[in-house]
Amino acid sequence: MQNTLRNKIQNIIDNDQNKDTEITLRLINLINEIDFPITLHKETKSIGELCTNLVTTMSKESIYKDSILTGFTDFDAKFRGFSPGEFVVVGARPGMGKTNFILNMAINMAEKQAVQLFSFDNSETNLAIKVLSCVSEISMGKFDYDRITQYELEAIKKASEKIANLKLFIKECSYANYQEFKNELLKQIKEKELKVVFVDFLQSMIPSKFRNNREFEIGYICRELKAIAKEYNICIVATSQLSRAVESRGSSKRPQLSDLRDSGMIEQEADKVIFLYRPEYYTLEMLEDGTSTKNLMELIVAKNRDGKVDDVRMGCHFHFCKVIDYNHFDFSDFNFGGGIIIDRFKDLGQDEF
Repeated sequence: MQNTLRNKIQNIIDNDQNKDTEITLRLINLINEIDFPITLHKETKSIGELCTNLVTTMSKESIYKDSILTGFTDFDAKFRGFSPGEFVVVGARPGMGKTNFILNMAINMAEKQAVQLFSFDNSETNLAIKVLSCVSEISMGKFDYDRITQYELEAIKKASEKIANLKLFIKECSYANYQEFKNELLKQIKEKELKVVFVDFLQSMIPSKFRNNREFEIGYICRELKAIAKEYNICIVATSQLSRAVESRGSSKRPQLSDLRDSGMIEQEADKVIFLYRPEYYTLEMLEDGTSTKNLMELIVAKNRDGKVDDVRMGCHFHFCKVIDYNHFDFSDFNFGGGIIIDRFKDLGQDEF
């Protein structure tokens, strides 16, 4: 392949009729068409060796010691968080809170390991405001110098000092070419020694292959992301849109695997598929068991390659981009004047302001 590539590059350069701009564009297109394979470096092992190593580990410590906890207590208790090498898909209809959900996870995870969020849907400034709002618990609507009070500004500054200690990196992506994204992803993994990568969202990218079949395009991207997760022993979490079929369903409109947009390949490649569902969004005031839907988010784990499927209830308040454990969530009306800091930052209590 190397000689063929050199010949193609040389032919483009040697063509006297090509102008400099045309040469550049041809070279870019050529690079984007190349399929750079993920090379697997792990050695082949016998099943006996693998089982012996596993039993030895079990006798010393938990085999799940490397689990990447999400910081959501109920979810981690049921599913042991995520695992290195996993490809996880978070699917939801617009308005369910996909970005807020993964931002809260990213904040939790970044306390212990390097985490990066690639965003095709939000600017880096907007994401920074969301993170500041989440940690300071100052409503996003207050992030305006004409409306904010001195007290609220001090709360935001204190939150910013804590955020500075997180190993969380943001990359605003304006390109849609998958190969460019992949090159940048591999670069960031190596430079920052990333353990978790969030991609918001899958359908934003277009590979050079399968241009006439969107399901194959998304399937190719999912296979590539899964291969990168396994090769570099990291967890990759990607958000995905759901089809409009959800809206035409019965009263609950709970999503299911067939609702994944370009679904077949995503469902096949993902190790975990998590749907976000907010019944309050569909004007449902109460669940069948009598639970109020106010500020309620349900995590529906519809696929789990290595374990059970189940639901987890969460509390959410999008005025300040908050998603938190259901049992720790105050469902009463919030005072958006600020001063309430999440459990991880209790040392920033109101008395300190």
